[in-house]
Formats: sequence, C-alpha cells, structure tokens
Amino acid sequence: RCLNPKCRAYKNYGGRGITVDPAWQSFKCFWSDMQDGYSDDLTIERIDVNGPYCKANCRWATNMEQQANKRNNRIVEYQGQKMHFSEFCRVADVTKGGIRYYLNRYGTGDEAMKMYLRSSYPRWRVSRAGYKFKKRSTTSSTADPGTGS
Repeated sequence: RCLNPKCRAYKNYGGRGITVDPAWQSFKCFWSDMQDGYSDDLTIERIDVNGPYCKANCRWATNMEQQANKRNNRIVEYQGQKMHFSEFCRVADVTKGGIRYYLNRYGTGDEAMKMYLRSSYPRWRVSRAGYKFKKRSTTSSTADPGTGS
C-alpha cells in the first residue's frame, strides 16, 4: 500500500507520501527495531498517521488504540479533555445516536451533554450494545407514594 501504485489502498498511503523505512524491506531489520513490546494481540500502528513507517513513528497497539488514531475521527472536548467520539460516548455513558444531534448542534461535549440531559431523549431504552438505560423517575422525591401528591 505504500510502495505499489497498483494497490487499491495506495492512494491512502503511498499516494499521501507515507513511506516505509528502506531497512524494513528486510524482516530481520524490522524485527530488530520492533520486537520490544510485541504481543500476538497487537498490531503495528503509526503514532503520527501522516508519518512514515519507521522505528521512531511506530508502536504495537490494540485494535481499540488504533481505532482512536485515525484521520477521520471526530475529536470531542469534554470535561477539559480531548477524546475521540467513541471514547466520549463511553466516558459520558451515552449512545452515539442519542448524543450526535446535540454534539452537532452545540459543538462541545460539555454543552452537548447539558442539552442532552435536559432533553426528553428516551435514555431508558436498550442500546445496540445491550446497555439498559434507566428510565427517569416521573414522581417527585417529595411526593407521598400513597397519594401521588
């Protein structure tokens, strides 16, 4: 994908100027540079997605870490931290579909959450991931449970 213009993925790698360390044409040299930290459940990742495949710019990462390091990720600022959209949804404990509208409209994660929590979006439904959202209580905490007043 970096070296062969006939490869379908070339436009996203070699076509963007992504290169491979010439020494890495030999697996022995690649392995010498990258064997530290290797595990069967990890894959190689470029730290700077616009940088080359070389020792200084590569590391072993989990699939979740790699998904967070993509050019098309949406970065959200929430509670003073910058994170990708999926991480924001996990941290804020919201579904992507439930919060996306508010994020598009209000821009920051903090503002989106404020408006989302004010909304009547049905957070008690079950998400695609199987998470059961709690239904808001419709009775006041000061109401008499016997009479409802």
